[in-house]
Amino acid sequence: MKQITLGISETSFSVRYARNNESMKRLLKQIREKMDSDIFKKKEEVQLKRIEYDELMRKYYASTCEYYYSSYLERNQHSSSCSKCAYQSSANKLSVRIYEKYFLKKNSNNWLWYLN
Repeated sequence: MKQITLGISETSFSVRYARNNESMKRLLKQIREKMDSDIFKKKEEVQLKRIEYDELMRKYYASTCEYYYSSYLERNQHSSSCSKCAYQSSANKLSVRIYEKYFLKKNSNNWLWYLN
């Protein structure tokens, strides 16, 4: 199967035009600033989720499961509202959505890198 590539080079018209066009430069700068801001926010989100996870797991390890006596079964039953298990369940449900950068890696065939 033949692979199709864009074949955009540093000397192509579109790259030269974008490199010399002030509005394109401003737009690229705004995109990069937004990307940097988004990356910073995502790193903060990950740190906060990690702190929340550690706190929930600290509470989990510090507590014991809760039981109640079932007169029907004549034995102790694990409580469905057990605090210890709720801590672990909450910790397991924590998530952070993946962040994708706006630009591809520099070694890819991405014309935006030619604008630098």
